[in-house]
Amino acid sequence: MRILIPTDFTELSDFATIMADKLKSTGETEVHFLHIVEWGYTEEDASGSIQVAEGDDTQFLVKKLVEAKTKMDSLKSRRPGDTFHILFGPRTQTLVEYAESNHFDLIIMGTKGATGLTRWLSGSETQHIARISKVPVMSLMCNRSDLVIKNILIVHDFLDKPPVQMPLLKLLESSLGATSHLLYVSTEKNIYREDVEKRMNTFAELNGLSKTEFHLHADRDIASGVTHFNQMNNMDLLFIGTEGRRGLGRLLKSSVAEKLINNLYKPIITFHI
Repeated sequence: MRILIPTDFTELSDFATIMADKLKSTGETEVHFLHIVEWGYTEEDASGSIQVAEGDDTQFLVKKLVEAKTKMDSLKSRRPGDTFHILFGPRTQTLVEYAESNHFDLIIMGTKGATGLTRWLSGSETQHIARISKVPVMSLMCNRSDLVIKNILIVHDFLDKPPVQMPLLKLLESSLGATSHLLYVSTEKNIYREDVEKRMNTFAELNGLSKTEFHLHADRDIASGVTHFNQMNNMDLLFIGTEGRRGLGRLLKSSVAEKLINNLYKPIITFHI
């Protein structure tokens, strides 16, 4: 498994590192750290010197790169065997493109979440990345060094959405020896359990899951249903799909995955539907 940790050398990055080490102990895993110096347009000339857009301060960018290298070298000295990268550019775009082009299996990020008007207008940076990244993103809101992952909750619209194949899910289930719990949250009456479980079984077979339990839970909305189910059953890790809504559509019909990233103190892995 190839794991990418975007690091800003803060406590949030430490949360991600702790989780990566937990996964690393289960089998063959590569951990890569990436620091991105936030900048606009840049390129290197034929001599390798950094060229920036007209009006930008090249020396300031060089200073930021030197600072980043110093911090990355300190991290590197504490983590032999891992891999380290420094890039510059628009942070979210650079991260997503790097993760996809280098075929990572998982991005792990700490998040503070976002509240109030800020959440509606922009959301946390982790939300932005989960919204657009084709690589699954795990978000963490706290230190989970004490976590033992034995129960994985998979939330999906099994009736209206096609089953999704996620190699990462099988990899985690087998390496952790965990049970996969497939959950359908019903917000309507007259849902036939047989229909839902048939779709769940198809999903489980497509992903090669061997230890599964099927659950139906009725609630007023999906986010509430996932939260209440977790309160009653204490899952260790959540998988949930996102359709990556942007703009006004996101404001009018906010993403269930983003609500959970903001409010649920559990490791959450989002994947694109």
